[in-house]
Amino acid sequence: MTSVAPVPSARQTVLTQASRSLLVDAVRGFAIILVVLGHTDQGLLHRGWWGTSTLGVELESFIYAFHMAAFFFVSGIFLKASIAKRGVPRFLRERFFSLLWPYFLWSCVTTLALVPLASLTAQGSLPFRLFPLFLITGRISWFLPTIFFALLLVALTVRVPMALTLPASIALAALPLHTQFVFVSNGLRYLPFLLLGMFVGPRVVRLEKVPVALAVLVVLLLGVAVGYVTHHGLQHSTAGYLLTGVAGTAMLFLVARCLQGTNAARGLAWVGAASLAIFLLSEFPQGGGRVLVTTLFHTEQPLLQLAVPTALAVAVPAWLYHRRYALKIAWMFEAPFAAGRERKAASLS
Repeated sequence: MTSVAPVPSARQTVLTQASRSLLVDAVRGFAIILVVLGHTDQGLLHRGWWGTSTLGVELESFIYAFHMAAFFFVSGIFLKASIAKRGVPRFLRERFFSLLWPYFLWSCVTTLALVPLASLTAQGSLPFRLFPLFLITGRISWFLPTIFFALLLVALTVRVPMALTLPASIALAALPLHTQFVFVSNGLRYLPFLLLGMFVGPRVVRLEKVPVALAVLVVLLLGVAVGYVTHHGLQHSTAGYLLTGVAGTAMLFLVARCLQGTNAARGLAWVGAASLAIFLLSEFPQGGGRVLVTTLFHTEQPLLQLAVPTALAVAVPAWLYHRRYALKIAWMFEAPFAAGRERKAASLS
């Protein structure tokens, strides 16, 4: 007698999808907090506020070994289903407006804002004559054009078996490519993580079955392993950055598993859903937080200068993003001329 696998109910399907999205958003939230923390730490290092301590350098090396790899991995999890649902042309059109519109807008805003605020920043302002070149090549802010480029490569090769595209992406990542177009070299560098995320896909929800005690143990082991690699500078080789990227990403997913069902997980998911806004806006509340600590407490104590600006740089943009429609500022993150077209296309599909 053959057994028939039970068909999940509509409620079970919705709960599984919600749980999966919560887990992914929590990881994305953890990753964007690490991005902001890394940028704040770099500000302290540039100002010499760590003094003779090596903690700032160690923290920077640890974070930068995997935080962007985690973002690309997470971006790949629902990628195959999204392309299949929309088709390649519509998928690329939506990603073009959702990624390159905020890149263009905030590149202009940041470049203009740095003119009066140059004295408060470590890098100074960008000469206007260099703005077009830096904008086109992705040197103003590399992440958004880079992830669009990587998504473009995946969308155009989505029908090619993963057994071919993944090894090819690793081989391309290992090439000593030197180009003015930052998004090309970085896109090839992080493409393997995007494909790994697509390969794992929705199966990531199986992490919910991992016992918490085991997850904690593996997190500690992975953290020690990544720390050892970065302490000895081994993450700069192709094998090193691939291994630390995978290990660090797995660590974040297992941390999210440990926090599952808690307010901390929901808070991370809230932050993760607003990761775009945090990425775009964080340097403003971050700089304000640095000035606030210096003015109120008259201190350059690194831990305080690390904690307060980072907290403000995460919380303020996240709050603005989640209130974007009520505050009528959705145009800051979504192309206003494309929103109506995409809503109409979604209603017809």
